[in-house]
Amino acid sequence: MTRWQATILFAFAVLLFLVAPGIDLAVSSLFYQPIEGFALGNTAWARFFYKWSPRLVYLWEILLIVAALASLWRRFRGLRRPALFLLAVLVVGPGLGLTVLKDNWGRARPHQIAE
Repeated sequence: MTRWQATILFAFAVLLFLVAPGIDLAVSSLFYQPIEGFALGNTAWARFFYKWSPRLVYLWEILLIVAALASLWRRFRGLRRPALFLLAVLVVGPGLGLTVLKDNWGRARPHQIAE
C-alpha cells in the first residue's frame, strides 16, 4: 500500500465516522445482546483467546526486551531500533490508550449504554 492509498483510506474512515457516528454501535449490536451478552462469548475459541492473548503479549514484551539487551553486542546491533520501537508501541499504545484516554474520552463505555 502506498502512502497515498493509506492517506485516502484514512480520510475515508474519518469521513465515515463523521457522517455516521453511531455506525460502530450499530455493528456491535449485531453481535451483542444486553441479556445474553456477546453472541460468541461462550465458545471455546473465545475463551481460549481471552485466556491466552495477554500471555502472548507478555511473551512479545520479554522477547523485545531480550532483543534490545542483545543489541548491546555488536553482532545484534541491528535489532536495537526495531526492538525499542515495538516495545515503545506495546507500552505507550495500551498504556496511554487504555489508562488515560479511554476513561477521559467522553464516549460511553459498553456497560454504560442503555438501549
